[in-house]
Amino acid sequence: MPGKNKKIFIVEDNKPFLETLSDFLVSKGYDVESLAIGKGAAEKIKATGADLVMLDIVLPDTDGFQICRDIKSDPVTAAVPIMLMTGNETIDIDKGFALGADECIYKPFNLEDVALRIARLLTRKQKIFIVDDDRKIGDMLTLMLTEQKYDVVVFYEGKGVVETAKKERPDLLLLDINLGLPPGGIDICGELKADALTRTIPIIMFTANDDVESVERSFACGADDYIFKPFKVPELLLKVRKYLTYVKNTQ
Repeated sequence: MPGKNKKIFIVEDNKPFLETLSDFLVSKGYDVESLAIGKGAAEKIKATGADLVMLDIVLPDTDGFQICRDIKSDPVTAAVPIMLMTGNETIDIDKGFALGADECIYKPFNLEDVALRIARLLTRKQKIFIVDDDRKIGDMLTLMLTEQKYDVVVFYEGKGVVETAKKERPDLLLLDINLGLPPGGIDICGELKADALTRTIPIIMFTANDDVESVERSFACGADDYIFKPFKVPELLLKVRKYLTYVKNTQ
């Protein structure tokens, strides 16, 4: 069974919905524990353990964002995937991603679809390619993203990036626009976006602070987003989670 030996902790105040979701996940082989209020949720998850947390954003005594913050700020639980749930499409889910959430789903949702998303979160590490000729940045990003449970491949030059991307199909590319040796970031981005095998891979370009011309060139070659150097880690992680969530939702 897909959920064998995996525990899901649900925080949801709608009891009929909670029962339906719990029964479904148990039928898929998961162990399920739940709370109908937010108070004490982070502490309970820390004490009893969980492989994944499903967390309603709107709760009667607190909000899911605060619980998400508490879980992700504790070293014991920081690596536990969090799937936010909401029935309100006006809620700023980017706030959740900024706090470390891995996924967000809107109610009402298809249970089988949720089961697939859960399985992906629990079994597959998403792969990120980093291309930057600055070894300090490459090493720092590798450490940071590995701690977030991503599979990271780093290149310190542009040579071989396109060929490797075609073979391995990463979920996201973090690409410096200015590399020491050819090919440069613009050329790599253009090649990847021109090829049917790789054009759907999101690309976030790194560029020098306030270099507007480089931003325009990045979008012209097909990049999906950009971030200025020196970048702020929370901003970078927000963008990474945003695009990786999009990838998961379109697979």
